[in-house]
Amino acid sequence: MFNPNNKGKGMNREESHLEKKLSSFFDSVFWYSALAMGDVDPSDLPRLTWALGCCEAVEEVIEKYKQTAHNRDLLVPHPGLMDTLTELEYPLSELKKYLNSPSNSKLNEKDARIFWHYIYHCLKELEGMSQEVDYELSSKKPKNTQ
Repeated sequence: MFNPNNKGKGMNREESHLEKKLSSFFDSVFWYSALAMGDVDPSDLPRLTWALGCCEAVEEVIEKYKQTAHNRDLLVPHPGLMDTLTELEYPLSELKKYLNSPSNSKLNEKDARIFWHYIYHCLKELEGMSQEVDYELSSKKPKNTQ
């Protein structure tokens, strides 16, 4: 779980960025979200279980992303990152409730599909912002001079 008190030590934003680019978090997360979008039929328990696993995988990647961005002090200078991360919390939470127990959820199948599409849209938006941050930080790297 994201812990705002757990920050990276001993490196500045640019140095820590050399370890792993923010946009690299999205290499696999889109597969999870895109593949599960159509698998929300409440009568198909195996597919719901599979979609729940995809949802949890997306949530895990988002938590790691959030912690990494926080450790590198990127959330304050780039408030759009935190805004989008916050916007993902509710739909992910509600979608997990639906996938765990469709009959006890306030969502229906149509709502669940809409939530998946919204999550996918937010992830694409977050990826685009992350690429901009990656570019910004890579352009601040010290140049090797001979």
